[in-house]
Amino acid sequence: MIKLIFLSVMCVIVLMLFRSGRMSLDLSGVLIASLVAVLIVATNDSVLITLSHLLSISYAPLAIVAIAIGLLLAIVIVLAVLISDARRRQTALLRRMAIIELSLNQSSCPKFFENENDK
Repeated sequence: MIKLIFLSVMCVIVLMLFRSGRMSLDLSGVLIASLVAVLIVATNDSVLITLSHLLSISYAPLAIVAIAIGLLLAIVIVLAVLISDARRRQTALLRRMAIIELSLNQSSCPKFFENENDK
């Protein structure tokens, strides 16, 4: 029962963070899927035993730990992808800003020099 309450509270927290806009859909979807997977494995003994046989784990509750570690690795991969995408977008944005600033400087330089010569 404690497992069910803990995982339900975690799902509610993730949903509240998503609704408030503090967490993006890509990460909250992975977290909710992870919580649901752990919830299914933790509450259903037949799934737990089947999973422990598939993973060749002799002590069935260790299958929950293996699933949790695998899900944590999946979350780390999702975070790494999000960070690399953000870095790529930031680099593209900086290049655009540099091009715009360079074009503004080149177009304002002749006018600046013309105004100085007129004085």
